[in-house]
Amino acid sequence: MPKLIKVCGASRSGTTMLDLMLGNSTDVFSCGEVVAWFRPWRHHHFKLECQCGQSPCSVWKQIAYVQANDFHENVFSKLNVNFVVDSSKDLCWVLDSQEWATSKGIDTYNILIWKNPVNLAYSHWKRGKGLDHWQQEFISYHDRFFKSNLPFRAVNYNELVEDSQKMLSVICNCLEMPYFEGKERFWENQHCHYLFGSGVTAKQVSEKSSKIWHKDNFPPEFKKHIHALEKEVGQNARIQQILSVLKKNNIKYNLDYSEQDKKFTPQKPYPLWYYGKKTKQMFKRYFPESYSGAI
Repeated sequence: MPKLIKVCGASRSGTTMLDLMLGNSTDVFSCGEVVAWFRPWRHHHFKLECQCGQSPCSVWKQIAYVQANDFHENVFSKLNVNFVVDSSKDLCWVLDSQEWATSKGIDTYNILIWKNPVNLAYSHWKRGKGLDHWQQEFISYHDRFFKSNLPFRAVNYNELVEDSQKMLSVICNCLEMPYFEGKERFWENQHCHYLFGSGVTAKQVSEKSSKIWHKDNFPPEFKKHIHALEKEVGQNARIQQILSVLKKNNIKYNLDYSEQDKKFTPQKPYPLWYYGKKTKQMFKRYFPESYSGAI
């Protein structure tokens, strides 16, 4: 049975990294954020640039030029793999692909990766954003995800990078995907063909090395804000509720993905935000954003 694994998460939560860890096998294909190819919103999304560096990429020539609702099925057929991993965290795409896959008899799994708030705040801060920039998206993304009723298992980014071998083994077990020693070293994958996603992760792939395996090592300029951040997070009831749901659904304690969950079909009509976002996506196809490419 073909299996579609959707890696979801708020911006800067490690979705690309987990996508590539899972995809580090000849039996798995990592798409990256393929939603940007089918629903472009920035200028560079209109050019099919595979991370393998070949132009054109012989792999994407086989799979890219189909209707969006046929894409995942086409990947299984053309590339003869048993797993497809898609880190298009856009929630409209997550809902749509859930419906497409289920209608085609493809088992689906939703893996929701999240960072501890201080680490997430740092990921935004080091890119020139304010200390509170992460909060609105973190709350909005998880609120919408939870209310969609999508079945999911949660993965804590910090736990994954601190003991990558153990955690990836647990994740693979839940997905019924073979794990082998070294699978977490995604930068060693010789068959990497993902699109878009994290620039930091792309650099690791191109340099064939990684610097992610360390505990918190914040610069002094950020450290002075940590106490205030932790206090603010602790007093924010909505964030605490979200963290409670994420911890309750930690994949370490929820190892089985039921047959009903694999074949879940979202109920329609979708929430109003879905239709509003789809309208905005159509607009941006004709009036895309510029993008500096900053990582």
